[in-house]
Amino acid sequence: MLVELHSQHEHHALLKPTQQLALLDNWAQLGDLVKQVKQSYKLWHQAVEDKQAFVTRLAQQAEKQDLLRFQLQELLPFAFVESEYEQISQEHHRLAHAQEISHALDQAQSVLNDADDSAISQLNNFVYQLAKVESFDPKITSFIQQGQGALAELTDLYHELRHLARSMTSDDMRLANLDQRLQDYHRMAKKYLIAPETLWQKLESLQSEQADLVQSDRLLEEMDAKIAKALIDYQKIADKLSAARQIASPKLSSEVIAELTHLGMPHSQLVWQLQPQTTPQPFGNESAEIRFSANVGQALHPMAKVASGGELSRISLAIVVCVATQISLHVLLFD
Repeated sequence: MLVELHSQHEHHALLKPTQQLALLDNWAQLGDLVKQVKQSYKLWHQAVEDKQAFVTRLAQQAEKQDLLRFQLQELLPFAFVESEYEQISQEHHRLAHAQEISHALDQAQSVLNDADDSAISQLNNFVYQLAKVESFDPKITSFIQQGQGALAELTDLYHELRHLARSMTSDDMRLANLDQRLQDYHRMAKKYLIAPETLWQKLESLQSEQADLVQSDRLLEEMDAKIAKALIDYQKIADKLSAARQIASPKLSSEVIAELTHLGMPHSQLVWQLQPQTTPQPFGNESAEIRFSANVGQALHPMAKVASGGELSRISLAIVVCVATQISLHVLLFD
């Protein structure tokens, strides 16, 4: 930067502690360290906020723990699993109509093969009649082949129906068990106001919530470790900044006092007093306060409380000159 412009009332900004600290940092050219401290603070602060949010969620979940425990105790014995409801519903429906199904299968077998006028018998006769005259007309061969194909398909169909009919037996005990299981599904679904086929999802959701609560201690330990590491990283950089400020503050104070002598305030005393902070701050381990006295023998007090308007203007000018000299600023313009 070659030119810096200062407005008429800019010296009033000097009353702010943040500006007093910024002037010290600018004079000491600590901009990079200041940025690193601010970034490290953000990481630490975010880790703290993440933990606080997690603890809040845990507190809210804790209020539901009794309900969660009750619901799990109620649903776990049923051991609802995916697709079971659909499967047992289908099996229950089949067993409940076992006699009707068996009767229909018997009738279907009779139509295909068991009766004298069954389809297979009729089709056999169809092929037999054509075979007797096949030698008289080659076109008949095609019809015979089609008939034989249809006969093979009907025969396979007949055997499949027969196999199914033999396996189709009524099982009253199994039907009773399925009926009880479906009643369990319907009772719990009605209580929880959900579809029976989604009860397994409800159970999995409750188990997942319980797992989160069990893992909360481990997650809290991980968050504490992250906070501790972020704090160590922050403190390491903040300590470097603090050491640099401790060295710079008396030097800058001396230079400003020298400039004030040239500005008609030869008896002035001024120091940058660094005030330690009890908790991490984005600006570092300390704030700054300029303490000032205009006459020899007077105690130093906060500049914002004791400096007159004229004194404040000259102090501001002296500081600006010192900072400009340190950062090699060639031209200052004052409005």
